[in-house]
Amino acid sequence: MNHLICFICAMTFIATGGYAIDSKKPSESVPLKFMEVTDAYQVLKDSFPDIANVVRSIQIDKNTLTLDLTHVKAAAVLEKLAEIDVRPKQIYISAEVTELPLNPDGESKEPRVIARPSIYCQEDKPATLLFGSKSKACKLTITATSLADSGQIGSNRIILRSVVSDVTSGASAEKEMFHLVDYALDGVPIEITQRLDNGKLQKVTVTASSLPRVAAK
Repeated sequence: MNHLICFICAMTFIATGGYAIDSKKPSESVPLKFMEVTDAYQVLKDSFPDIANVVRSIQIDKNTLTLDLTHVKAAAVLEKLAEIDVRPKQIYISAEVTELPLNPDGESKEPRVIARPSIYCQEDKPATLLFGSKSKACKLTITATSLADSGQIGSNRIILRSVVSDVTSGASAEKEMFHLVDYALDGVPIEITQRLDNGKLQKVTVTASSLPRVAAK
């Protein structure tokens, strides 16, 4: 009988990766402030193959991990969580929409600024800027992604994925007019020019500025 008990204990030890979890051991619940707990767990798995022995449970509704503090890697896991659970980079996007009327000979008249929308958004999250009137409303959707330093002091590159759609009131459906992918320097304006259905030219000048990340406290 004693041999059977020893055998069962040994199998339990092996099945748990060499570390038997005791429900009576002290633990700590770690709430995440910015990162989804399921995403954080996937990142932890890359750094700690035996993470299942450190994390006792995951509470998706509370966005919390419960760790076994007696595990030898518990401190390293806590350190990794503090490293990855940071506020997403914020990006400030401002735009100036200018209409360029055309003369009959095809030359543009004096430009006219029709909107100056702006917005704070998260990196890699689409931001929407609306401009125009009820009779001709447009939506500019921009997704900004920061890149590594381009070598110019204080000027990092930002990828801007822009989509302009016709969202005129009464239209049967939103109509995508054009989309572009641009590389811009942080804080340096870029221009997007489009020709409207009425033959007029419209210029959208977009400036994207990244703000520093803030660690969770």
